[in-house]
Amino acid sequence: MSLGRIISIVSFAQAILLATAYSQINKGTVQDFQQTAIARENQLWQSFSGSHFNVATFEPWLANDFLSIDGSGKIISKEDTHTPCFFSSHQILEPQVRLLSPTSYAFVYKVSVTGSCNNHTSQTGTTLVSDIWKESKGKWMVQLHTETIIPVKK
Repeated sequence: MSLGRIISIVSFAQAILLATAYSQINKGTVQDFQQTAIARENQLWQSFSGSHFNVATFEPWLANDFLSIDGSGKIISKEDTHTPCFFSSHQILEPQVRLLSPTSYAFVYKVSVTGSCNNHTSQTGTTLVSDIWKESKGKWMVQLHTETIIPVKK
């Protein structure tokens, strides 16, 4: 079998997977799915609201094989996610959702936050965020989270 034929078969299989993903979005529209994804992400951010980080509401959103690359470039696993950060406000800006498979999607956005870490370091500003969400046993969880801090213009 030629390489061109193999590529055609793989491309056809990918198209079928994406068509299946779109048809399995709870019989709703893509826009409904995007709104649900935004709501899910906002629930995750609520773990950082108030006067302290709420581990009990945060950890259930993380896949067992969760990884994060924070704004400083540090790689963090699920076991290392206990953070002393909290935010008095957050706002998700310019959200983009892309289905990757019937059970996964990428969610890319900017988030504007006001808060602090370690009870003194200001964390006010805007960050670019990329998350990969996957569904397992009917529950959506974050598998990968990355952050890129947008420098404040002076």
